[in-house]
Parts: sequence; C-alpha cells; structure tokens
Amino acid sequence: MKLNLLIIISLMIFSILSCTSSDIVIIQNETSEYSILIPGNADSLEMKAAAVLQYYLKKISDVQVPIQDRNIDKSGTCIYIGNFEQSLVDNLNPEEIVITVSENDLMIYGGD
Repeated sequence: MKLNLLIIISLMIFSILSCTSSDIVIIQNETSEYSILIPGNADSLEMKAAAVLQYYLKKISDVQVPIQDRNIDKSGTCIYIGNFEQSLVDNLNPEEIVITVSENDLMIYGGD
C-alpha cells in the first residue's frame, strides 16, 4: 500500500509541477541534474519506489535519472525518496505522506 501511495503521489507531483510556474525543473533538453536519493538503510519499499519513479521519468522523457545511496554519494540536486530523518516522520500517521521542497531538492517521505 505504501508503494502504491508513493507512486500515485509521485505522479501527482509531476502533474502539479508541470501545471505551475516553479523553479524546479527535473528534466530539460533531454538531460537532468537530479538524482534520486535513497537512505543508506533503505527498505525494499523505498528502493522499489525509487525504481518506479526512475522508470516513469525515463518513460516520459527518455532520460535515465540515476538512483544513489545517500551513504555513498550525494552530489547535485536530488529527489529524496524515503525517511532520511526519523524526527520528520515521528508525528505522521500510517500511510501519510509529505512532499516538500528545500532549495532545489524535492523530498517525498511518509509514515509507516
């Protein structure tokens, strides 16, 4: 269920971003400066959500946005998938999701 929710929300994000004026441009001129960042201790749902997001970005733009492990490499602008800081998710209800932007980074995380 959590995976389905992340997929739906991710698709909604791209719909919203494409309909509003925003400084966030994930893919432009067949290139991207973004990477999809997962926590070093990512569970199988977070890894699957990152892979599904990567798949749909490739399908709609023909650009392969790389998936990176936060513990190995964090360079450039990122789409954070998963729970990077427990303090951010402690007050969330199960199946609740938060989408936020910090500078040019996009963060998607949620409760268990």
